[in-house]
Amino acid sequence: MGGSCRGGKGRGRLGGCLAAVLIWPAMGLGPAAPVDAKDITVAVTQLTPHLDPMGANSNVNERVSENVVENLVRLDRATGEVGPGLATSWRMIDDRTLELDIRRNVRCHNGEAFDADDVAYMFGPARYNGADAPGYLVARQFLGTLETVQAIDTHSVRIRTRIPDPLLIKRLAGWMGQVPCADAFKAAPSWETWGRSVIGTGPYRIAQVRACDFQRFEAFPDYWGETPQASSFTLKVVPETAARLAGLIAGEFDVITESRPTSLQRSRRPASTLSAARSRTYACCLSIPATPVCGTPACGGP
Repeated sequence: MGGSCRGGKGRGRLGGCLAAVLIWPAMGLGPAAPVDAKDITVAVTQLTPHLDPMGANSNVNERVSENVVENLVRLDRATGEVGPGLATSWRMIDDRTLELDIRRNVRCHNGEAFDADDVAYMFGPARYNGADAPGYLVARQFLGTLETVQAIDTHSVRIRTRIPDPLLIKRLAGWMGQVPCADAFKAAPSWETWGRSVIGTGPYRIAQVRACDFQRFEAFPDYWGETPQASSFTLKVVPETAARLAGLIAGEFDVITESRPTSLQRSRRPASTLSAARSRTYACCLSIPATPVCGTPACGGP
């Protein structure tokens, strides 16, 4: 599964309203989802060929892999503030050195404990920090200032940069800052195999992957954070826009992606809701028919 099923790479960012996600009533995205939403099926145009962020830099990967692998620190996209993630606290030792305290009692999807060694290894030469590392070419534009990542003890990490980097903590909170589990990475026979079976600490773990057809994820029962509101979700490849919309109307799909807001006008289903997958660039939330379609101030930009 070394390349895209469509022969091309996904866009690095969502294209505003054209990448919108359509949702019918009684269904929501993220924190807005009701507690009775147990299983969700999402019709998509394509699947990411690699579920490690360093294996595929695309919105197709970003919208799913962050459910599987997590960052040391988290960025609140509403406020821009950084808060705890897999690290509970951090401090600058000097203008090039950051120390972080790794959260205790965190489990990987394979049952192993997550600690400072995972952080040091996954940012090291085996995965990222080396010209021959499989993730280097993709991730260096995001993490290029990193020089060394060292485990001080089982729950303390020291990160040193090549030059003073005032954006370091934001880099760790952003895309490519996710940290998978090292022992599972070491056990994978190849980079391509790893991309289909990534083991992380996130609220969902990979349940089943069928190339060019679907990816299924299930809630991780030992997740350290809040319990996921859906027990599972499946990304199903449906390339044709009309087929995605028809499946949504028929109840075959709960969510569809990459459809124009005007597509909803054909459905004539009352109280429909249109909202966009969260991205670092755009958010578009409309109510049909009460709110006009994209192209109005209701559709926000960067």
